[in-house]
Amino acid sequence: MREQVLSALADEARRMLDEGVVDSPMDLDLAMITGAGFQFWNGGLTPLRDRTGIAEKVCGQRFLPPGVANVTC
Repeated sequence: MREQVLSALADEARRMLDEGVVDSPMDLDLAMITGAGFQFWNGGLTPLRDRTGIAEKVCGQRFLPPGVANVTC
């Protein structure tokens, strides 16, 4: 169930970027964090999709450059 929801969100994010609804993935992340209450500790919608591999699986590419969405301890 979780992967289906994350996949649908990745697909919608890619469509918004492709159609010019938002200019960049970071704009979408900011809107989701401040407007929709998305978990800020995940970095936003697009970094989470990149880290989990869902972006590449659903959209065929990452939203952000490699290394941007990585979490290091």
